[in-house]
Amino acid sequence: MNYAVILAGGSGTRLWPMSRRNRPKQLLPLVAGQSLLELSLDRLAAVFPPERTLIVTSADLAPAARSAVGPRLPEANIVGEPCPRDTSNAVGFACQLLHRRDPDARLGIFTADHVIRPIDRFAAAVRDALDLLNRQPTAMITLGVLPTWPHTGLGYIHRGDPIGPRFHRVRRFVEKPDRATAEQYVAGGEYYWNSGMFIWRADTVINTLARLRPDHAALLAGATDAFLSGGPRAVELYAALPKISIDYALMEPASVDSGCQVVVRELDCQWIDVGSWPVLADVNSVDGSNNLKVGRVATLDAAGNILINESAEHVLAVAGLEDMVIVHTADATLVVPKARAQDLKKLLEQVRAAFGDRYE
Repeated sequence: MNYAVILAGGSGTRLWPMSRRNRPKQLLPLVAGQSLLELSLDRLAAVFPPERTLIVTSADLAPAARSAVGPRLPEANIVGEPCPRDTSNAVGFACQLLHRRDPDARLGIFTADHVIRPIDRFAAAVRDALDLLNRQPTAMITLGVLPTWPHTGLGYIHRGDPIGPRFHRVRRFVEKPDRATAEQYVAGGEYYWNSGMFIWRADTVINTLARLRPDHAALLAGATDAFLSGGPRAVELYAALPKISIDYALMEPASVDSGCQVVVRELDCQWIDVGSWPVLADVNSVDGSNNLKVGRVATLDAAGNILINESAEHVLAVAGLEDMVIVHTADATLVVPKARAQDLKKLLEQVRAAFGDRYE
């Protein structure tokens, strides 16, 4: 059977102060009043039924995710990891759970922090990958996004020989390049953005991890056993897992291993990582002066700003400013030029040092 797994455990600190530990960005109504998690469910519903769609998040966030999703998914399909240990363990944990439920499980790993349009093109890519998996059961398929500009904050996939329409073997995965290298990648036409989305059989992931990282695989199997039994050691065992991404733990070594078949399917869609405040203007309607205004906001001679006010009583009034981000919440207000929005992690460290972790 085919299953969808949405990874939804991130904290989204670059969207502080709205995104917090107990209410991260994937649960916030950031795109036309919908959360990123809801958008993920909408696009996956074109391929996977709700009873075979799972959300993997942290144990602390599982109740909030269940509340956000409501009746769209069975409650048991929202799974809380015992503790966060990066994407290799979130993916491996999902594969372990599904393989024990269904030894023939084929699954897609999808993200909960992107806007992907149009849905029909995305769904076609996923169906193509599932069809290839039926023909080549040991394939490890990733979705590679056609790059539209030399992004330095993303990993890249170097494609190799074609194996069918829109499918290529993967030569290698490349970490975030510098600007000059990224420009070469985009101009050369042989590189995709690494979307972090995968389609494969659960047993392929389990067996490949056991071969490439046997100690890691054994720890993960034991932690899953403890989780399923409800024993008190689940957190202890899970916390002992190496904290490592799926790219480092599995995809990069598999791409150069002769025993693995790593394939990329081209994803020709608008694919936007909603990872910083300026990006919200690309996925929402703006006014005639290119201001994104949410909530009680008034402007005069202001242009190109991100202006968000969560208060039902407070008014955010802005005059004479350009290209700023101003976000007002019940207990914190952010003011930063759009050009420095990537400094939020450093700024949050200053907030933590001065006022403790109550604002995280």
